[in-house]
Amino acid sequence: MVKGFVNLHCHGDDCWLWTGHLRNGYPYTKNRRANRVVFELFHRKLRSGEVVHHTCETKACLNPRHLVAMSNEEHRQLHGHDKQLYTKTSRSEVWARRSEAERTAIMEKAWAGRRK
Repeated sequence: MVKGFVNLHCHGDDCWLWTGHLRNGYPYTKNRRANRVVFELFHRKLRSGEVVHHTCETKACLNPRHLVAMSNEEHRQLHGHDKQLYTKTSRSEVWARRSEAERTAIMEKAWAGRRK
């Protein structure tokens, strides 16, 4: 599994960009999303129903400092997949529609889960 990580381009706190195989913009090892592998190597094993969120909003990033675990429901809400906000727009546009207070609350909740 580590063999595939030669495709990683790292620079400190910046995004660590995967230059290998991508599926829908996400980095993959042979059969797993590389962001899940990195999260589990640096943080902890993901619990059932958890997904990995990129705080930098860069799908190809594998910097463990940019990866947080959250429930699938929280992730859907974060990206505006709730029925009231979701339209055929980019995730960044949906995120921008949220108020500053909403964005802060969502990220504080995500970071609180990371500290557990």
